[in-house]
Amino acid sequence: MPPIVVMLLRWCRRALVVSGALVCGGCSRPHAVVTTRASNGRVVALQSYRDGVLDGPSLRWYDDGRPAESRDFRRGNKVGTHRGWWPTGAPRFACTFVDGVSVGTCSDWYASGRLATVHRFANGHEEGLQQGWSDGGALQFSYTRRDGRRYGVLGAVVCKPVIATPAGAGVL
Repeated sequence: MPPIVVMLLRWCRRALVVSGALVCGGCSRPHAVVTTRASNGRVVALQSYRDGVLDGPSLRWYDDGRPAESRDFRRGNKVGTHRGWWPTGAPRFACTFVDGVSVGTCSDWYASGRLATVHRFANGHEEGLQQGWSDGGALQFSYTRRDGRRYGVLGAVVCKPVIATPAGAGVL
């Protein structure tokens, strides 16, 4: 596991990292940035803390320096658009948050670059059309969320085709 380095700003005198989490000695100003370095010395993660909770950017890079994730936090809540990338540079995910709540469209992609899911949110709850595809492009689910209820198809497979028969004819 790469070492965790704590960089303290001059006005915070006490801090301790416990299981990767920063515990502060009562400072009320932005006081620490925690970085993680790969064996080659390159910074592969950076997280900003205030009073022991995430506050500010949270960034991750692959060992070769390419970006892996970009997230932002305010007082421990997710804010802004969180993005991730596959090692190839292709998008991995994108989702927008306001005060820790999902809003708008959240999308995920396969490493191949093909779209995997699209979820739409209003006030932290799915609302509207939700869809997902296999890496081969086949639709896996498509439903609409309205007033907390789902309407549509969730992983349904048609085993037998429906055959129309004349009225009154028996089907064996």
